[in-house]
Amino acid sequence: MPTGNDLPSIWAEIESHPTHADGEWRFQQIDPLEDGRRLTLAIDDQGQHHLLVPKAPGSVPTNTRSPLAVSVRDFSFGHDSLEHVSGHYLDIHCRIDALNAQFDKVISDVVDVVQGSSTPAVSAVATVGAWRRLFAILADGHTLSYPEKIAVFGELTVLQELMEHDGGFEVASWTGPDHAAHDFELSEQSIEVKSIGEDSTTVTIHGLDQLDSVNDKPLYLVVRTIIESASGRTISEVLGEILCASVDPNGIRHAAAKLGVSDTDADPTRFEVQTTMIAEVIGDFPRIIKATVAPHVSESIRRISYELDLRSLSPFLRPTRIDRLESDT
Repeated sequence: MPTGNDLPSIWAEIESHPTHADGEWRFQQIDPLEDGRRLTLAIDDQGQHHLLVPKAPGSVPTNTRSPLAVSVRDFSFGHDSLEHVSGHYLDIHCRIDALNAQFDKVISDVVDVVQGSSTPAVSAVATVGAWRRLFAILADGHTLSYPEKIAVFGELTVLQELMEHDGGFEVASWTGPDHAAHDFELSEQSIEVKSIGEDSTTVTIHGLDQLDSVNDKPLYLVVRTIIESASGRTISEVLGEILCASVDPNGIRHAAAKLGVSDTDADPTRFEVQTTMIAEVIGDFPRIIKATVAPHVSESIRRISYELDLRSLSPFLRPTRIDRLESDT
């Protein structure tokens, strides 16, 4: 049975096969099923990746428009080779080349569930369904700008440290991907993360709620300086570590996708945290919130952003670890 680590080399081997003038797909058969038929990895004439699962009679749900498409098709190719593909198949198809590495994870899951299944196509469809929303989110994403990469790296490293401190960390507490007021809403406190470059002189605040408390909980502003470093980690590496440690990797994976990242992103940029400064947002901390604006003004504001000078924040900021928020600030 191929693992996720084996798949890139299998795809490379398939790609090395000569192309056919008639557009016939290149392929390699892999694991046999209970009935002796075999799963097949295939590359179509457009260069896109497919997993073909032998299918018995009966209907299964299909979706040909999703970035992770599923259809039922009859195939017949490869007759000039020792192996050939012929018959009725469930065709699982990655329609976006940039998501091929993520597709390998889908394939690994499908291979796992169809082994020993009396209805492999049905089992495969159910597994693909669990991945389809993630593919839709990633497909709608955009390439991150450099400042966005810094922001995501900082947020992910805070997430990782929160998880290390609390083994029962709930994904629902990570609210930044859903554009909530704060990046993290924990049971006893709120956390807003601002990641900056080493030459930054300001932090940007979005809206009247970002520096306002929720349900009278303490609110902490984490200002994390992020720098490029050859010895650092990529965003996908950090996310991969988080997924391995999480009790809810699917929830983490979907939340991260909303930020435009996955654990298979190929971006080689390596970052590290240079400094972490934390302030409790309380009292005369400089901010604009609803309580400081006349009611008729705040009701009229639909969107507002402003910048805070880091020098003006220095009296409030302290070098503190994430796991010591309450005791050190």
